[in-house]
Amino acid sequence: MYRCSTCTVIVRDPSLAPPQGDAYYEDDYVLTQTVRASTEMHRYFRYPEYQQLIATVLGHAPSATSWLDVGCDHGFFLDDVRRYIDRTAGVELSARARAYAQRIGLDVVHDLTAVEGTFDVISMWHVLEHIEQPIDMLQQLRGRLAEDGLLAIRVPDIASVWARLLGERWIWFQPHNHAVHYTRQALHT
Repeated sequence: MYRCSTCTVIVRDPSLAPPQGDAYYEDDYVLTQTVRASTEMHRYFRYPEYQQLIATVLGHAPSATSWLDVGCDHGFFLDDVRRYIDRTAGVELSARARAYAQRIGLDVVHDLTAVEGTFDVISMWHVLEHIEQPIDMLQQLRGRLAEDGLLAIRVPDIASVWARLLGERWIWFQPHNHAVHYTRQALHT
């Protein structure tokens, strides 16, 4: 792991990256055993968190009519968003998760190049830390964001109290999955 002395971001050694690149996220990456065992149980467990995230974002973008969720997994969050927003879309690398999202009627595609139009809100919940070239990704998202749009990013904070207390036992310390570990300072730099 390498720490930038200027912005405090921590990057994994390239040798720790999954050898199959994006194919790892398409086929092998699953957050927890719970997701594999019971997708709907996972959905209901996260419902209060999703409602809070939607309320927070819409508090900053009250006139939003379109929302793109990048890394939408099975689409549980996006499914809740579409109750409030007219046009929703998602991006998901995992074929299994994408197929589930499409079965429940969500517009979810494999990559950002297949997304059409711009969006008032673009969310990335626990996605940016998986991206090897985050600046490139953010520049791509800029092209999909409406002129007065809102980009909402959520990443684990490696400088948090829990991260400092638990060290390598911290749930989000995952050098094999996370290309970059962010701090609050790094995101504001």
